[in-house]
Amino acid sequence: MKSCKGKCCARKDIVTNLLKSDMFGSTKIKVKDLKLKTCLASLGVLFMVLTALYFLFYGHAYELEFRFPDESHLKEAPRLRSEDGRILDPVLRDAVVPFLKEQCDTMEDADILFCFQLSVDARPLYSPCFMDCKEKEFYYDLTTMETDEPGRITCIESYSTLEIKKIRPARVAIKGFKGIDLDEFVVVPDSIFKNCLLQHADEVSRGKWLK
Repeated sequence: MKSCKGKCCARKDIVTNLLKSDMFGSTKIKVKDLKLKTCLASLGVLFMVLTALYFLFYGHAYELEFRFPDESHLKEAPRLRSEDGRILDPVLRDAVVPFLKEQCDTMEDADILFCFQLSVDARPLYSPCFMDCKEKEFYYDLTTMETDEPGRITCIESYSTLEIKKIRPARVAIKGFKGIDLDEFVVVPDSIFKNCLLQHADEVSRGKWLK
């Protein structure tokens, strides 16, 4: 058996070492690539699951439709008095309050827009809430408290084509919640217009205005 000598042997050793290096080196690279791809795939699946859970619990896309004022709405009093609690959902309020403000801009002559004028997912929103279009302020669940001061005022109030003259107390305190975060407040209206507006809006929103 002949032994390898000189330059010929050296060349064979170099080729063998290169082949071993290439073979084992490429294997290590493929293992690393495989681990990286597996990690990225796992992260992708986790992201998709978290996104699905978010939209399931928090990301509901409410479908809002506006109902123009009509006297027929006032016949919905029994439903209004049942007080739909959906407006207490902060996600829904984030959609409803800006939407009402936009409708106020569209209806320049409107003083008040009511929550029951909105259909949320094809269901009217029977909550005791409304938007003051002049001040762009959202109100919910008002309570009117008469003070000891005497006096009455005459309010000319309307909804759609119906107009009614109401005699109301001249001095009241009104408490409730306002704004998109439903901040609690108490206020004594500083004008006849504000007094009439808030008492009127509260009664209409609760289905009690025609009583």
